[in-house]
Amino acid sequence: MSKEVQRDRLLERLKDPSKNWEFSFNDVEERKHWDDYQDIFEDMLSNTASKHAPWFVLPADDDWYARYIVSTIMIDVLEDIDPKFPTFTEDEQDRIDEAIETLENE
Repeated sequence: MSKEVQRDRLLERLKDPSKNWEFSFNDVEERKHWDDYQDIFEDMLSNTASKHAPWFVLPADDDWYARYIVSTIMIDVLEDIDPKFPTFTEDEQDRIDEAIETLENE
């Protein structure tokens, strides 16, 4: 999220007594390092993302839009990997049938 949105959310937590529990005084201290954190995040993302395990940076200022992007990415990944239900050997299927019979006869 942007530094401005973070500030607004922190102020909301401080000004609304029902949200005070969400606030940590350390949040204000850590904001002093905002630029350093951004540089570290950029370095980490650049050096750890791969085709097999990419990073996705979401625009967290808008919760609805961020959730939309996550959903879209998840759909794309699931379509790419095309997951299947597991298959069972004949032995395993026999054990499943035995478990069904045991439970039905309780």
